[in-house]
Amino acid sequence: MLIAEARLIKNAEEKLINIWEVSKQLYVHNLRGFLYCPTPGCPAKLVYINSERAHFRTWKYHSHHERCVYHFERRWVERNYQFADVTVGFEFQRRQEALSRAYRAMRFPEESTPINAVKRTTVPAQKPTLFRRKSKTGIQTTLFDDETWQSLMRKRPPLRRKYVSKINENDIGQHKLVMGFVQKVELIEDAAKITLLESDKEIDIVFELAFTAESKNNSYLNKFGVIQHFADQNPEPTFAGIGEVRFNHKTNRFEHQIFFGTDFRIEDMDLLALSAKMALSELE
Repeated sequence: MLIAEARLIKNAEEKLINIWEVSKQLYVHNLRGFLYCPTPGCPAKLVYINSERAHFRTWKYHSHHERCVYHFERRWVERNYQFADVTVGFEFQRRQEALSRAYRAMRFPEESTPINAVKRTTVPAQKPTLFRRKSKTGIQTTLFDDETWQSLMRKRPPLRRKYVSKINENDIGQHKLVMGFVQKVELIEDAAKITLLESDKEIDIVFELAFTAESKNNSYLNKFGVIQHFADQNPEPTFAGIGEVRFNHKTNRFEHQIFFGTDFRIEDMDLLALSAKMALSELE
């Protein structure tokens, strides 16, 4: 939810500040951690979002008072594991495979056979054959410690895949893998806003403070221009990204916020691979 004002509580003083009074530098060096909901007595912390539509947003781990005008029911998505899991290990592999499958579904739809299109055959019932399990003796080798094993065995919610044209109000606040074709790239400071099109429907892919402030994304910053360069040479390249769907009431458009550089691909290439590819093509 976009908020235009915030209560600044610092050094035992409290005052109301407007979004136009805040800059990225001021927020990072002086205001971060001291901004609260403008409703008196509401405990929810706010963060500053530095974009072309600068605004305050509720911090992801805080909720507003039930009587606050900004109160909303928060639906937690994939919060049962640390963010580190998203960029390393088992969870990382799962997300990368999901992005590759999304690319193949867009570029090679004939390979994706709908479930209801599979022909089913009837197999005569047969008496099951029983096998006696042979007992074995030996030494059991432990590959993982208990903590790692529990992490691998944790039940993960599925990465639900949706084309741009299928996104609706029920997806707001949900974690989705969104698929579409790049139409426009608007560079915004270190990152960008990417407009996707699919079946005459559009959505804006946004990379805001949560993205630029994450240290794991440092190598992806200031490389977004290569996406438009690639799109100029390859019209409507595929885009698949994992993030949170939301609705911008100012523009009346759906948005998809990406949090990690490893969570989106263009033509099945992440931004680093795409940058390397374009650099090589310029040398040829």
